[in-house]
Amino acid sequence: MTRPHDLTDLHLAPVLLALDARLAELGALDVAELGQRVALDSDRPDRTAKQRAEGLLATVEHLLDAHHWDLCWDVRGLRIAHGLNSVVLGVPPVFAEFLAERLPVPAAASG
Repeated sequence: MTRPHDLTDLHLAPVLLALDARLAELGALDVAELGQRVALDSDRPDRTAKQRAEGLLATVEHLLDAHHWDLCWDVRGLRIAHGLNSVVLGVPPVFAEFLAERLPVPAAASG
């Protein structure tokens, strides 16, 4: 069993609880509402899949004090890591819908 080594390690439980609440809040939205929330909270472009993933991660982190725990995407969900320690949280299905969403390509301007 790994014991906490510093203050950051001791903050893991409250950070996980806050993240879980945030994931539940965002998971209750439909894909259009989630898109609006990402646009407001992240203030990032969302034309590519990479940009949508970065914006969604910024939205999850918005106003969250992660106490030096780093968040990133994992194939299984959302990874929270500090040093050698990490935990992966599952994410709501609407996240996959949002990340896979195909945005309409603007029509070419006729001149």
